[in-house]
Amino acid sequence: MLTKLMLTVMSKKYVDIYVLSMGSLWMIEQSQKDAGIDHYFKANLTTQDRRIYKPGRSAYELGVELIGQPRDQIAFVSGNSFFWHFVSGNSFFFFEFF
Repeated sequence: MLTKLMLTVMSKKYVDIYVLSMGSLWMIEQSQKDAGIDHYFKANLTTQDRRIYKPGRSAYELGVELIGQPRDQIAFVSGNSFFWHFVSGNSFFFFEFF
């Protein structure tokens, strides 16, 4: 239930919440539906179609392009228990991280 609490807090503090994943859109959407959290997200974004992957910088650049906001207006939250996104690609991309 911590996930739902975190998403509720984030959805009240921030305007839009997106997912940026290397997985397929179907996989992302099914995972969200199964967890009952699909209504929190404005859109699901995937790098899969362009065959670019995290932690490469181009994956985060694609996220910014698809969201259509300057990167200093985007915060990054990792769903991983270890923060390899931050340590590698994201640390050079300078998203706000929490």
